[in-house]
Amino acid sequence: MFQFLNGIDDVYGPQRSKILLMNPVPNTEIAYTFFQQEELQEEVLDVNKIIADQQPCYLKCQMRSTVSVKTKDTTSPNASL
Repeated sequence: MFQFLNGIDDVYGPQRSKILLMNPVPNTEIAYTFFQQEELQEEVLDVNKIIADQQPCYLKCQMRSTVSVKTKDTTSPNASL
């Protein structure tokens, strides 16, 4: 187990610490599954961040095309009605 954890990239330092704090320390298969789940979660978060970053632009474009600004026409003879 410790050989496996030593071979893990330093990017996963916090996850490695979590595994070492588990009581009892899990076997290599469980630790491997834990790292797989962490990677998948990061991928999902990255995709969600991309979508969230793109959404404001989409909403702004939608608002521009659907919202019209109404102004008071003061030049018309019926403007005071």
